[in-house]
Amino acid sequence: MIQKKFNRSTDYKVDIIIAVQDRENYDLENRIDKRKFYSLPKNFRFVIVGYNCKANVEEKIVNICKDNDFEYISLKTNKTLFNISKARNYGVEHSDADFIIFEDVDVFSHTDFYKKLDEQIKTILINKNFPFMVVPVSYLNENFSEYAQFPCSISTYNDLTSEIYYSEHSDKIQFHTPTNSYLIIERERIIEIGGYDENYEGWGFEDSDFAFKLLKKYWNQLPREFYRLDTRPYKNQVQWRGWRSLYRIFGDLLAFKGIYAFHIWHQIAPHRNEEIKRKNQNIYNDNISKYCSKSFFFLPLHNEEKDTTVFIGRNPHTYNRFYFRHFTNPILLEENEIELTEIHTYLNKNKVKTAVFNNPYGTEKRKKIYDIMKSHGIKCYVVERGALPWSIYVDHSGFCAESELYDEKYWINNSNSQELAETSNYIDTLKKNRETLEPQKNNDNIKELKNKINSRKTLLVIYQSPSDTTTRYFCGNIETYDNFITETQNLTKFLNEDWVILYKNHPLSLQKVNIDKAINVDEYHINDLLELCTCVALLNSGVGVLALLYEKPVFYFGKVFYKINECNYQVLSAKNLADKLQKNAISFNKEKALKFINYLLHHFYSFANWERKERKYTDKANLSISININYEILRIDNYEYKFEKPNNFILKDSILFDRYRLDDYVFRTNSTKSSQQQIDTIIRKEIIQSNVVNSRKSKFLKLLRTPISFFRDFLIKREN
Repeated sequence: MIQKKFNRSTDYKVDIIIAVQDRENYDLENRIDKRKFYSLPKNFRFVIVGYNCKANVEEKIVNICKDNDFEYISLKTNKTLFNISKARNYGVEHSDADFIIFEDVDVFSHTDFYKKLDEQIKTILINKNFPFMVVPVSYLNENFSEYAQFPCSISTYNDLTSEIYYSEHSDKIQFHTPTNSYLIIERERIIEIGGYDENYEGWGFEDSDFAFKLLKKYWNQLPREFYRLDTRPYKNQVQWRGWRSLYRIFGDLLAFKGIYAFHIWHQIAPHRNEEIKRKNQNIYNDNISKYCSKSFFFLPLHNEEKDTTVFIGRNPHTYNRFYFRHFTNPILLEENEIELTEIHTYLNKNKVKTAVFNNPYGTEKRKKIYDIMKSHGIKCYVVERGALPWSIYVDHSGFCAESELYDEKYWINNSNSQELAETSNYIDTLKKNRETLEPQKNNDNIKELKNKINSRKTLLVIYQSPSDTTTRYFCGNIETYDNFITETQNLTKFLNEDWVILYKNHPLSLQKVNIDKAINVDEYHINDLLELCTCVALLNSGVGVLALLYEKPVFYFGKVFYKINECNYQVLSAKNLADKLQKNAISFNKEKALKFINYLLHHFYSFANWERKERKYTDKANLSISININYEILRIDNYEYKFEKPNNFILKDSILFDRYRLDDYVFRTNSTKSSQQQIDTIIRKEIIQSNVVNSRKSKFLKLLRTPISFFRDFLIKREN
C-alpha cells in the first residue's frame, strides 16, 4: 500500500545555497544577516556553507543563522584557496530539497523576490519542465552600494531595473550580466551531472564548466559550434554560435518577466587573479575535450560520508535522475569494472546499503554480483519493464516470478470503488487504443480468421523470445523453452475437433515456431487475438497479464508472477492441458482479475514514456531498447513520486530566439559573402521592398482621392 505520495507540482522544497569564506575588509556577517528582511516562502530555506571560516567569524555566522532559522554547514579543508565548487557541492550533498538556488552572498533584490522566484519555479521548472533558470544580475558601482538598502523596496527595484537599459551611462550600475552563475535547478539534475568540478580553485571557469554540462545533458537544440567558447560578454552574444549564446536564453527567460538581482560592490577578493584564472582555463579546456568524447558519461555527485546506493550499469530504466529523488546518494558501478572477489571491500569502502539492478539475470556475471550482494545483506532492487504498456516495476523482493510482491495478500483487499472504476476505464481505453509492449503487425482482415474458426473453441498459444531471461531461468517443471515448444506442438494430437489452435510468435524472435494443423496468426494484433480466443497457453509471457484485461483464462507451463487462483492454471504437458480444456474445467474470476490489474496500476507499477529502438541481440532474437526515459509516476517501496511530462518546447519558434534569428537565417543561406555583408544586403532589400510598397500605396491613395492629379502626373512622367 502506498503510504507516502510526493507530487512535485505541490510538495517541493527549495534550498538557497550560499557558499562563503571570510576575508579582511569585507562585511560578510552583515550580508548574511540582511537576508532576514526577505519575505521568504515557507518552503524556502537559506543554507550557508562556511568554507574554512575562522572560528570567531564562524561563531558569529552560526548565531545569525540560529536567530533567523537559516541552516549553517561548516566545511573544513586543508586548502587555502576558496573552492566554491566544493562548497556548493557540499551544500547539495547535505540538502534534501527538490530545487536548489545557487546564490552569491553579495547579490540581493527586493523584499518579495523569492516569492517571485517561487512562482517561476512553478510555472517554468515544473509546469513547463525547463531544466533550469538563471537570474540576470546587475553589478552596482561603489558609490551607490555604500548607501543602498538591500533587500530593497519595490520602488527602488523599479528604478534600478530601469537603469539596466542604459547601464553603460548609469551612475548606479557598473555593468549588467544577462546570465551568470545565479542558477535555480532541480537537485536531482545537479547530482546526475556530478555537480561542480572541484578541480577548480580560486576564481574562474567553474561556472562555465557547470553551465556547459547542464546544456549538454539537458538541451538538444544546440547552436552551431556548440563547444566553442566565445569569451565576449553575454550582452554581445548575437550570433547563434557557441554554448554561451544558448546559455544566455535561460537568463532572458526571467528578464522578460522582469526578474533581476543586484550585486553589491566589494573589493576584489585575493583568489581572483590572472594566474589562477589561467590555471582554471586549462582545466576547462581539458574538460570540454573530455565532454566532447562520444564515450564520455557523467558520474553522479557522491557524498563519501553518507550511506550509498550503488547502481549496477547505466541502463536508462534505472540510472537516471528520477531515481535520485529516492536514492539520494548514488554511485555508479559498471559491470565490467567489478572484480567478484573485491565486492565485499567495495561495499564497505563506499558504505553501500542498497543496490539497483536492471534485470539481474541479464548476464551470468551480473547474476553472480546480485547473489553476492544479497548474501552480504545489501537490499537489492530490481528494475524492469512491466507487463502493461509504458510500465516499469521496482521490486526489492526479486525478479519477476521470484518476487513475493505479487502475492494475493497484497492486492485482494487493497482497493476502493474509485480506484476500481478508474481501472475499468483504463482497461477500456487500453483496448480501444490497442497499445502493446512491442509493435504489432495489424492484419485488419480479422473476419477471415473468424470464418476459419467457425465458432469453435479457440486456444491461443503464445511464443516468446528465446533470449528472454524468463525463457532461460523461469521454465519451472517444463525445464526448458524447447520443451515448451515441443509440448505445444503436440497439442493437435490431444485436442478434438471442437478446438482450433492459433499460435503467435514473438515480434522480436528471428526463429519462428510452427505448429502443424494449427493457424499461424503472426500477422494479427495481439489485442484482436485476445478478444477472439477462448483461452491462452504460454510459458510465462507478459501476455498473461493482458489476457486478464480480456477476461481470458491462462494456462501456464513455467513460473509466472500472475499466479491467480480461478484466473490462471498451471499445466505440465500438452496432454494435461488438453484434458483440462476438454473437460470444460475452465472458470474465470472477473473480480480477482480486476483487483490484480488495479494493484499493478495504482500501487505497484511505475509509468514512463520513452523512445524505442531495436537492434540484433542474438542469432535467435532482436532486442528492444528504450531511450530518453521520462517517468511520470515512480513507485518504490511504499513511496510514490509524480513528475511532469517532458517539455516539447521548440526554441526557434519562441521570441527567446529573436536575438539570433537573423544570424541563423544568414548562416543557413550558405552565401559566400561575409556575414555582415549578408546582413546589410538583407536589410537593404527589406528597406527597398518597404519603400516600393509605400510608394505604391501612396499612388493608389492619390488615384482614389484626386484622380485628375494622378493622371496628369502620370502623363507628364510618360512624356519625359
